[in-house]
Amino acid sequence: MNIKQEYKKNGYNFTLLKAEQLTDKRIKAIYHQHKEGESYAYEVQIVRLLKRFTGITWANPANEDFGTNGWTYVNKTLAESKFNDIMANVSTN
Repeated sequence: MNIKQEYKKNGYNFTLLKAEQLTDKRIKAIYHQHKEGESYAYEVQIVRLLKRFTGITWANPANEDFGTNGWTYVNKTLAESKFNDIMANVSTN
């Protein structure tokens, strides 16, 4: 499991808080969304292993994948609850 520990998207910084392997091609993760020292949200994501022209890579969900492979919560407790509810039979989109 070698997913991004930190990344930037849409002007925000995302830091990995927790991850767990679901299948050989899927990992569930919680990322903390923050900017300039302020906390904004927590994202629960299904990170997928994708084959791209540059090689095989772990990919965080695109904006349009939210609601299916990504969820945003302003409360860490709610994000952890969603993380715990995700099973291996998540969407294959």
